[in-house]
Amino acid sequence: MLQKEYLIKFNQDGSRENTYANLVHYNVKIDENNIETITNIVDNFDYQKCLDEGYEWVSNDDYQKLIGNYDGQEYIKTKNGFIPKPPYEPTLEELKKNKIKQAGELFAQKRDAIRWIKVDDVNIYGFDCSSEDITNFTAAYIGLTNNLTKNNTIFYKVWLTKDTKGIVSLNIDQMTTVYNTVRNSQFENYTWYEDIKNKINNCNTKEELQSIIIE
Repeated sequence: MLQKEYLIKFNQDGSRENTYANLVHYNVKIDENNIETITNIVDNFDYQKCLDEGYEWVSNDDYQKLIGNYDGQEYIKTKNGFIPKPPYEPTLEELKKNKIKQAGELFAQKRDAIRWIKVDDVNIYGFDCSSEDITNFTAAYIGLTNNLTKNNTIFYKVWLTKDTKGIVSLNIDQMTTVYNTVRNSQFENYTWYEDIKNKINNCNTKEELQSIIIE
């Protein structure tokens, strides 16, 4: 006789959607004549209504598989019985979201990277370009353009080598070169990010999405 320890409704992928249990929601009794009687023991619960809605009887052994107590992994129900639950396969939209996040992280690295700029015929300095650094540079640049320093130069901290920072004196032409170089470079980064986001969002298959290289 079919074991009726659990009454379960399954999702389309074979995982459990909802579960009712013997001796909790209903009671299965078998008398000396092997006649089975099922009684509802919870108010507003009807096992027959559940069966009409697609619920299925499940034995305790199979239930233990479903919850991962059989051999340490979860199972799902298929037309051929209960099988180990396959690894989760993300949807196309989930993969797009992850790829856009990956592109965003690289974009932030590109946007904030140190720019090595030749400020004149002799000197090449490295300039920090995070949001805070851009704010500081803009303040210094505006001060210089308004001639607040009264000497047409301003002191600014830069990378002298890849390991060493120092303060140098920069004039308006040098600061303008830095301003334009960083602005154009970061604008290219923003353009790259928007373009690759559009490519990702326009993908119709996982294969198309996989072909997009984030670099």
